[in-house]
Amino acid sequence: MTACHRADSNRKGNFCSAPRANRHANREVLLVNKITYSHDLTIPSLLRNLRLSRWKAPRGLVSLILVVLSTVLAAAGCGQSGPARYEVRGTVTYGGQPVPAGQVIFEPDSEKNNTGPPAYARIQDGQYRTQPGKGVVGGPHLVRIIGTTGQPTPEMPQGQMLFPEYRLKVDLPRSNAVRNFEVPK
Repeated sequence: MTACHRADSNRKGNFCSAPRANRHANREVLLVNKITYSHDLTIPSLLRNLRLSRWKAPRGLVSLILVVLSTVLAAAGCGQSGPARYEVRGTVTYGGQPVPAGQVIFEPDSEKNNTGPPAYARIQDGQYRTQPGKGVVGGPHLVRIIGTTGQPTPEMPQGQMLFPEYRLKVDLPRSNAVRNFEVPK
């Protein structure tokens, strides 16, 4: 606070000893400082006043950073997680006839120390195939087969059940395989 402002706060009236021009000049400086200070806190002002140096990285450093970054991203996104999975395909029949629709579910048999994710295959016109990359892990499995007519009704979108859920245990190879199933009557 200037001497002029102290004098004004202690006395009634305006009895500042500083010349009138200096008093106004000091007030303008204070006012300009307040405006400048308040504008410095706004984002547009900060962006407007931001001065970036024109530092340029050496060309080799930029190339090295890009190579390392692309390698890390490729390794993170392209790796197969979990155990190897194999495609299984084949036929499903019931009483000697192809099952029109349904599902085959393969679950690793934990009682025989086989672990991994389950695999699913949709039955269409007596044929089934697991999806690429989402097949079986191989080894002992519990297999469940659900067969339907494939003719949807309001109550059953997959159609009427042809037989109760059929269950069996199989040992699948640790490679792509063909496995046909016959559901007994």
